[in-house]
Amino acid sequence: MALPGWATAVMRRGLVCVALAAALGALGATDARAHAGLGRSEPVAGTLLGASPKTVRLTFSEEPAPSLSSIRVLDAGGSAREVGRLRGVAGDALSIEVPVRPLQRGVYTVDWRIVSAVDGHATAGAYAFGVGVAPPEVNASPGSSEPTVSRLELVARWLFLAGLVVLLGAASAAVARFGGPGVVTLGAAGWLLAVTGLVLLAEAQARGANVSLGDLMGSAVGRDVIWRAVALGACGCALVFAGLALGRDRRFAMGGVGLAAESRPWGCSSWSGPERFAPSTRSRPGTSSSRRATGRPSSRRSR
Repeated sequence: MALPGWATAVMRRGLVCVALAAALGALGATDARAHAGLGRSEPVAGTLLGASPKTVRLTFSEEPAPSLSSIRVLDAGGSAREVGRLRGVAGDALSIEVPVRPLQRGVYTVDWRIVSAVDGHATAGAYAFGVGVAPPEVNASPGSSEPTVSRLELVARWLFLAGLVVLLGAASAAVARFGGPGVVTLGAAGWLLAVTGLVLLAEAQARGANVSLGDLMGSAVGRDVIWRAVALGACGCALVFAGLALGRDRRFAMGGVGLAAESRPWGCSSWSGPERFAPSTRSRPGTSSSRRATGRPSSRRSR
């Protein structure tokens, strides 16, 4: 028994709405993924060394981008004691290290900031260790966190996501044949928002890492930006074809817009909106950022 025309239309629109909600839910689901946290440090936080280390090595839960990260080793007076450039560790993609000058007797603070090569989020923290002197113990009470994400980056991410939502909505409406002739214009507006967000986000991440756009593009984070630009270019081409086509051809073209917008490069949590910053304890020169009994360094995350 054939369904009435109005029932078929309602069913079709309902299915499209469910599919759109599922797609947008998939984009936001990656927010729950853990971001790069400090798992191990050498020297260990709060430790007492009998001799100066040659390097400071940090190991994280996600692969860091060495060219966008930094490790500073500061003495009690705030002078930097690291030498040379930060580098990755051969055979260990989760670790980075920096050489240090011979350290005299005293307490030293390791202040680090890394950008995850997986999701582009910045994480920062600090801890202390001693050479010939034990770092004073401090209570592991939470302190105020300092987000390393800039306002420009927050605005860029929201623009990008807003544009993506509009693109998917316009494509879904066209495929379901209830959007009318304005769906291409709506899709073009979403495309412009997404492009603006992408450009601003690349600039914000380059500024945050204190590198040039060229250096950013040479990193894993930059390669993700390039792939997203390619996907946006595919969306733009499909939109142009949709604007010139009619009927079924237009629906096919808008379906291509939706497929490009929902392709793998978007499904990365680095494009999620701003999140809350968990409080943590910051170390100061001359103090340990965690109890020596645990040897666990503190960290703060920005998402």
